[in-house]
Amino acid sequence: MTDPILAAVERYAGCRPNSCPWRALMPRPDGDDVVVRVLDAHRAYKEHALASAEPDVSHRVMEGITAFDRADRSVEFHKAEEERRNREAAK
Repeated sequence: MTDPILAAVERYAGCRPNSCPWRALMPRPDGDDVVVRVLDAHRAYKEHALASAEPDVSHRVMEGITAFDRADRSVEFHKAEEERRNREAAK
């Protein structure tokens, strides 16, 4: 990834990726697709259905949900701020 993209991800999400985020979505040879499990579990968490989607949630997945939720909320905040600034500039 190029430096400007990494800087934008860091500014919006609050952390700078140390590898390609898309690569984390690819199936792993060892079968441990924790990133995919975290994304699925996070979706269920936001819908208040985590217990049915991930009945025996591991500590590792729960930490992932927490980290992803923090980044997700940060991105949403920055998007809302950018939209607000654009609306004000258009007045």
